[in-house]
Amino acid sequence: MDEATIMEKQVKLGRKLAYLLRYGAEVEGLAVEEGGWVNLSDLCQHPLLAKSQIEFILREITESTSSRGQKRFEIRDESEKKLVRACYSRKFDRSPRHEGSKVLRLMEITLRYVCDNIRNFDLLEFQDEYLMRLMLKRLQSQRKFNNSILKCVLGKTLTRLSLEFFFVTESTLLLLSRRCPNLECLTLKDCSYIITDQKLDTLFHKLTKIQYLDLSYCKHLTDRTLLNMHRMCPNLKYLNIMGLPKITGEALVELVRTCPKLRKVDIRDNRSFQTEMAVSMQSAKEVIPKIEDKNITIIYGKFRKDMY
Repeated sequence: MDEATIMEKQVKLGRKLAYLLRYGAEVEGLAVEEGGWVNLSDLCQHPLLAKSQIEFILREITESTSSRGQKRFEIRDESEKKLVRACYSRKFDRSPRHEGSKVLRLMEITLRYVCDNIRNFDLLEFQDEYLMRLMLKRLQSQRKFNNSILKCVLGKTLTRLSLEFFFVTESTLLLLSRRCPNLECLTLKDCSYIITDQKLDTLFHKLTKIQYLDLSYCKHLTDRTLLNMHRMCPNLKYLNIMGLPKITGEALVELVRTCPKLRKVDIRDNRSFQTEMAVSMQSAKEVIPKIEDKNITIIYGKFRKDMY
């Protein structure tokens, strides 16, 4: 087995471990102890990891680090067993069944019914955002996710929404502007078909509370979006503009200068732009007083496909 194949297998293994130890352990039937700890023996026997050798699993657990050098997983000995957990981002989905049985919880039965018959509902005024997001997540996983479904499930209570890889149309943007006035976090990653400067300008005329915005790989966007960001999203704190070939360093500097609440910008996978950006930011320190005092983090470098 060549080195490239080994690396690819290790990346896939890492993603499976991240899923199980951050979100999916209970749903997948694994017992989770206080603090997010899972029995290593049970973990290794799980069907998702059945084709992985124990030595590779242990290697990933003990050696895997994030892009910032932080350990992803940790392991400890307790009595006669080993326990493992994710070091961060632990938020386990609840098991759909009552503990120790195969009986479905009442909430699970209700969610299944609503999702199966979602076109008979209108959740515009629905007050429970947690349940709304559970339904959105489930409908996405079942690939029952299109504009007709969004029209039923989107509501005013919703503050977070991801349309990553969704086939966004003008109707989608219209639904967002009409039904989700309280959105604070919006992901439009890889929705490049329809996402243009003009379309965003129109959308954010209604979505004024956005704080977290992911526009990565929306390749039709230009400097115009960055230059207008302070007006479109006055509360913006985080912006992801990875893989946008038409933006320039000058526009980034203007973004930093004009967005008072901005704290982090991700510009990875823009290699030619990064060189220009470095020069622009250096000159900007002379032009913009106190730019260093704004405490803004610029994330740059080549995008790593093995990040999770």
